[in-house]
Amino acid sequence: MTDNDGTVALWSSLVEKLNQDDRLTPQLLGFLALVEPKGTLSETLYLEVSNEFTRNMLEQKLRG
Repeated sequence: MTDNDGTVALWSSLVEKLNQDDRLTPQLLGFLALVEPKGTLSETLYLEVSNEFTRNMLEQKLRG
């Protein structure tokens, strides 16, 4: 497994757990589907989204 494969696997695992959280709306889960995992550094997972609206929505609703 390459490092990128590990990053994708980690992100997939996290999304699976988030999909089981009934506090998250279908809209937020839709925003999560737009996220592309880019890599890890130390204990930080770096993610990319295609636009500022998606980034802002995820930061406002999920960051805490």
